[in-house]
Amino acid sequence: MLRPGPWRLEDFELRNQLYKGKASLLYSAVCRQSLLPLVLKLYRKSRLSELNWYQVEREIKIHSQLFHQNVIALYAAFEDADHVYLAQEYAAGGDLYEALKHSGGQISERRAVRDVIRPCLSALIYLHSKGIIHRDIKPENILLTADRIVKVADFGLSINMRAERPVTRAGTLDYMAPEVLCCPEKSNPQENKDKELLGYGSACDVWAMGVLAVELIAGHPPFERKSRADTYECIMYRSPDLGALPLSDAARSFVSSALTKAARRRPTVSELMVHTWIVSLGWRATPAQVADSAADKRNAEDDHQLSSSKEAPGSTFMVMADCRSSSPPGLSAATSGGPPPAANVCTSG
Repeated sequence: MLRPGPWRLEDFELRNQLYKGKASLLYSAVCRQSLLPLVLKLYRKSRLSELNWYQVEREIKIHSQLFHQNVIALYAAFEDADHVYLAQEYAAGGDLYEALKHSGGQISERRAVRDVIRPCLSALIYLHSKGIIHRDIKPENILLTADRIVKVADFGLSINMRAERPVTRAGTLDYMAPEVLCCPEKSNPQENKDKELLGYGSACDVWAMGVLAVELIAGHPPFERKSRADTYECIMYRSPDLGALPLSDAARSFVSSALTKAARRRPTVSELMVHTWIVSLGWRATPAQVADSAADKRNAEDDHQLSSSKEAPGSTFMVMADCRSSSPPGLSAATSGGPPPAANVCTSG
C-alpha cells in the first residue's frame, strides 16, 4: 500500500459494514491501488468528546509503532472534515469469540496453548517491551487470519506507560485486574493524573491472560457472575474455584499464578511464556527467551515508578510509514470507538 501522497476515502472501496457504534463504524474494504483487502475503521468527529479525541490520537500513536506477527497491522491513518480513518489489516478468520462459539464454547488445553495463549503472550511480551499495556485482552479483541494465526487487535484502550501513568478503570469487567478496579473512571484526559496513590502496570495484562486461559478451556471467565456487583466482589476479594474447573494441574498452576491478587507478586508475561504448562504442551523456551523473562521482570518492577503523567499524545496526527505523514488541523487530542464495546466495557482512557 505504498503511495506518494496523502490518503483519502476515495482510495478505498467500502464493502460490508461490520459494526456500527455511537462514535465509530467498521467496514471491510479494498485498497483501490493495491487491491489489498483491509478493514477501515471510521470515527465520527461530531460524536467525539474531549476524552474521545485524546483516546483516538493515543490509539493511533501507539498502534502506528507496532510491527509484530501477532499484532494486527495498521496500514494508514488519515482524516477529512467529518471522520478519522484507520486502515487496518483484514483478519479473514474473524474473532476468537465467534470461533469459540463454533467450537462449542471451549477448546482443549493443547489447542488453547498452541493456537491462542502462546501467540498472545508473544504479542504482549513485545508490547510490554515498548512500555505499552493493552488493557482490554479478551476473545473479541483477538482476531484470526485465514491461516488461523492469532492477531491481538483494538488498541483503543492501550496506554504507553513511558508517556503517561495509567490511573483509570478501563477494560472489560470480567477481565479487569483488582488494581484496575481500584481506580476510578474519568471524563477528561488529565483527571486523576496527579493522584500518586492511583495507578497500575503491565501486570493487568498478565491477569487478563489468566482469565482468558480459563474461558478458553472451561467456557466461561472465572469471575463471571449474574450481576456486575457480584463480579466486582469476586475479582476483588475471592479466589476462583479452580478445583471445580476442567483444568490439568499444570494449567491450574498457570492460571493461579496469573490471577494472583497482588499485582507485584504476579509473574510477567515472559515468565508465563516459560511456565511448565506452556513447555509441557510442546514448546521449549530458548536461552534468549529465558533471559528475556528475567529482563521483563525487572522492567515490570519499574512500572510503579512512573509517578505522574508525562506529555500527552502530540497534536500531530500519526500516520504509518506507508503513508505520507501530515499535520491536519482537526486532531489536537484524542478515543476509542473500536469494535463493539460490550455492555461491561469502560472506555475511559
